[in-house]
Amino acid sequence: MKIPIMNAYSRIQRIFLSCMILCICLFCILLVCGNTGNQTEIVLFSGRQFQEDTLNTELYAAEMNPYGYSPDEAHIPFPHANYLPLAYCFYHFLFRISGQDISSAQAMSISVGWMLLSSVLLLVLLKAMFSRDRRGWVPALVCILSAPSVFAFERGNLIYFTVVLIAFFLLYYRSENLLLREFAFLALSVAAALKIFPALFGLLLLSERRWREAFRLILYGILFAFIPFLFIKGGFKNLPLLFDNVKAHTAFYGRYIYPRFGFRLFSSLLYSLHWIQPLPENTLWKIAEKMESVFPFLDLVFSAGCICCLFSDVPEWKKTAAVAAVLVNYPVNSGLYTAMYYLPVVILFLKDSSESRLNYCMLILFLFILSPLQIPFPYSSIGIQDPDLFNLTNLYQNISSYAIFLIFAFIGFSSAVKCLRCFIGRPQEGRAGL
Repeated sequence: MKIPIMNAYSRIQRIFLSCMILCICLFCILLVCGNTGNQTEIVLFSGRQFQEDTLNTELYAAEMNPYGYSPDEAHIPFPHANYLPLAYCFYHFLFRISGQDISSAQAMSISVGWMLLSSVLLLVLLKAMFSRDRRGWVPALVCILSAPSVFAFERGNLIYFTVVLIAFFLLYYRSENLLLREFAFLALSVAAALKIFPALFGLLLLSERRWREAFRLILYGILFAFIPFLFIKGGFKNLPLLFDNVKAHTAFYGRYIYPRFGFRLFSSLLYSLHWIQPLPENTLWKIAEKMESVFPFLDLVFSAGCICCLFSDVPEWKKTAAVAAVLVNYPVNSGLYTAMYYLPVVILFLKDSSESRLNYCMLILFLFILSPLQIPFPYSSIGIQDPDLFNLTNLYQNISSYAIFLIFAFIGFSSAVKCLRCFIGRPQEGRAGL
């Protein structure tokens, strides 16, 4: 049966929206029918840690000493306090207005209210990115109901508001309205001060040779990143403590088994597999060790390829997709909610809607990543000690995201090689003419 509203969309848009609506409806039906297929695995521990990222960070920020500064004692690295200080200033504000008790109903209500506000803002921005008319509401709504969005909302993670700021930047960084354009730069600067990696979207300005605006963006970023140290106990003495915490964070999560993006999901799984008996002892462990030593370098190479994509002659959505691929796949601790970085990319991709083999490939990969439908997998049968944290969905989401990473690294390197050939070929042609 044809739905009349779908006639307003192109073929590739109709395929995406139809598949997403089907997956969302099926997810809801299975959830209502006794959580068939473990649909609550879209949220960590089936929702038993609802809003924990907000509430725990409020606790770290309660005394405005999140990094463990003490003038009289040696610093003990704390792996869970690795935000820049602007985030802790914000969470300290939430802590104060929640009655200074994170276990209270007031604290929970404020956290949920903040996430609801962020989701409404993101919905409006994604709609505006797709279309100024009412056609934009359906693509924006399916993105809000996608797996990474639901997961980030459940966790109360700051990435939700960070993506709001990124969407605002992407919507207005080319605006003819000077005020909106400047606010777009400020929005990206705040996003970078909250999650660091979004600063890479600033390379879009460099790729367009907007040098003065890029300089202002860098200046805003420095101010938002460092000025808040003045409000933290110990001031700028916390800077080396922050680096210590980041190192501890990397070491803690490097081999920790939980759903995430990047090769470390698979290396951490190999550390715990015990079911392949014919293999010599510690073979899987050695493979995991080799992955941990080789893949960080490969990820750096792939990231360089994605950055090259920004300076090639490709549509805007491909440039934003290249940056998002780095943001999702490169960090050590890249939980499933980091796929929210793909949401503005998906909207720009659908807006392009041109039909090509690459676009159909990207369509399938985006559907795998965004679909909330959870497919169980018997991890206990292969020796994983905590099978509740995993299902088949986590695996194909990860593989799909890494495929996007490789695709845009290849596009970037191919463009770089073409430019290099042209650069080398011009002098030779000039000499031949003489």
